[in-house]
Amino acid sequence: MNLLKILAISTLIVLIFGSVISMQLILTFERTFLEPSFYQKIGSEQEFYAQIRQLIFRLVNRSLPNGREGMPYIEKALTENWLEKELNQLIGDFFGFAKGHREEPPIIPIYKLKEKVAQSIEGGRTLDEKQRMVQFWFDPLPDKVRLQDFISIQLISGVREKVIAIKQLFWYLLGLLLVFSGLVYALVRDWKTAALWIATASMASGIQSIFMALKVEWLFKRSSYVIELYKSMAAFEIPEESVWGLIYSFKNGFTESLILIGGIIAIISGAIIYFIPIKERSLTLVE
Repeated sequence: MNLLKILAISTLIVLIFGSVISMQLILTFERTFLEPSFYQKIGSEQEFYAQIRQLIFRLVNRSLPNGREGMPYIEKALTENWLEKELNQLIGDFFGFAKGHREEPPIIPIYKLKEKVAQSIEGGRTLDEKQRMVQFWFDPLPDKVRLQDFISIQLISGVREKVIAIKQLFWYLLGLLLVFSGLVYALVRDWKTAALWIATASMASGIQSIFMALKVEWLFKRSSYVIELYKSMAAFEIPEESVWGLIYSFKNGFTESLILIGGIIAIISGAIIYFIPIKERSLTLVE
């Protein structure tokens, strides 16, 4: 019977370890890649909105037949601050859809840029004349572009399903963690010993998260996928230092957040182990 109890408790400790480390990864993912402010902060720090602005100017010059005629007004209207505000709104709307807070994918409101350009046109022209000029410059662009017009609806729906599943998974894991912890207590019949075992598994998972973050740092410098990502972004004629700055910001944001969460879990668990009120802090499986 004692052997079976040892095996059962050992299995539960491993399951607790796996549950806590999985929850840490999900929390890190939610704090970074699933959080609009993460992208907004990086875009601002890396001055990426200025690069997007220049990219739009190049696309207007090369892709719109009459775009060059309106470039002086487009450059005047499309300020970096205005672009940052609109892109942040678009990012927020996309993650609102991805997380299930809204039913429809976001729409790119090109009409807002057209209105801004029309307002920048000086002279004695009427509003109708200004709007016709802007429409001529932006032809054949529509007033609105749906996300699914250039991204597969299956891909968009797939992203939404995965994001919602990730958020739900966290609560499932939390429920399992409580069940596993309860089973440990039921087997050892002593809350102090149970707390020590659970805290030990939790502390180990926090330390493992830190090692995983350091492993990502090591792999990042040797990954061919990173090089391919750089080449894909550089194809848009974005300066090399800006591309690498953006890529490293995303990587650092993820690893630093994982280290922070892992460190907090390890410290709290270590404190529980240290301050648990028993005379001998020995992890005894059976009496």
